[in-house]
Amino acid sequence: MLTKLRIENFKGWKDTGIIKMAPITLFFGPNSSGKSSIGQFLMMLKQTVESADRKAVLYPGGKNSAVQLGSYQQMVFQRNTQSKIAFDYEWELSRTLRIKNPKGRSYSGNAVSFDAEIGLADKDAFLKWVHNYQWGFPYEDHVVINKEGDSYSEFPNTKDLSQFDPADKKFVAVAKTHPAKPPILQATDCKWLGWKNALEKEGIIVNFLCPDYVALHYEEKRGV
Repeated sequence: MLTKLRIENFKGWKDTGIIKMAPITLFFGPNSSGKSSIGQFLMMLKQTVESADRKAVLYPGGKNSAVQLGSYQQMVFQRNTQSKIAFDYEWELSRTLRIKNPKGRSYSGNAVSFDAEIGLADKDAFLKWVHNYQWGFPYEDHVVINKEGDSYSEFPNTKDLSQFDPADKKFVAVAKTHPAKPPILQATDCKWLGWKNALEKEGIIVNFLCPDYVALHYEEKRGV
């Protein structure tokens, strides 16, 4: 049973302080005072545990989820993405937990506590790295691409790619121009999964860093 909870920098809460929980816990307060946010946070943790994407730090929800909290910016207190969402809770076990470590020492108890802090990485870190190390790349790894309207002359002009996102065409143009045809690494933008086969026909490989997450959200967007 959940016996203690604290949440920081989530939606309307800067800090809930320590909330003592009981088998039946009621929250009272005026409208928009943050009562629902506490329940939403707990539901988000449940969704994360049940998510098929084991790499997801938090799963804020999808089309068929109990709660849909949107992006990190929409969840964090005052939409300040420099802040970190933090939480800790204590759970009372129905029976005693016994653990033995590799050195043979035994521990036992009837309660478990957990705390975590979650935030966004420095969004400029990659650009800073490129700026600092751009002249360290071998000359043969530098390629030139030529802008043509909302596309590039190096981008494959095929029917299958006619609806390709203009903002992402530069990555394809670079990969196609480079003699080694390096793969494109994609993190969580699920629309790339729809272009994967068409790009492979042009000799361009897309590798997904979070394949389970991408597949799940691609199907959700398609309404499958």
